[in-house]
Amino acid sequence: MTRKKVKELRPKEINITAVQLSDGAFSFGGHHQRLYLNEGGSHKELYESIVNSMGSESQIEKAIEELSELIHALQKWKEKVNKDTEDHVIEEIADAYNMIEQLSFMFGVDKVREVRIQKLRRFCKIIQNKETLMNEKDKSGNPTNSTDPTI
Repeated sequence: MTRKKVKELRPKEINITAVQLSDGAFSFGGHHQRLYLNEGGSHKELYESIVNSMGSESQIEKAIEELSELIHALQKWKEKVNKDTEDHVIEEIADAYNMIEQLSFMFGVDKVREVRIQKLRRFCKIIQNKETLMNEKDKSGNPTNSTDPTI
């Protein structure tokens, strides 16, 4: 796999604040460009502004942090299932999802989408094979050799 070097536009030690404006738009680091969150839509302009303001290396570090927090929240949820741990998992999923979308933008949305589709197709084939094996088992009463259903 080749690694794409993402240009660092600002030193990561600069603190940038995000301000929500009265009309619901956001302004990052004094950029007066209005960026709107559109429910269920693309946030390309927002991600572009974040990466330009914060720097790509900083955002990769943030993604690692958020994904780690999701792992820890899931581990706590497994140990003790309740409303608090579930709410924490939901919050961490949202953070991780936002960072994954940002990483997709940084590394190529179309490339990521293509690989996701390939993986989903492969998963569908695995499910179909598993269902076929289960049907064969039901008809004959004998289990058949199955393959590993992991992706």
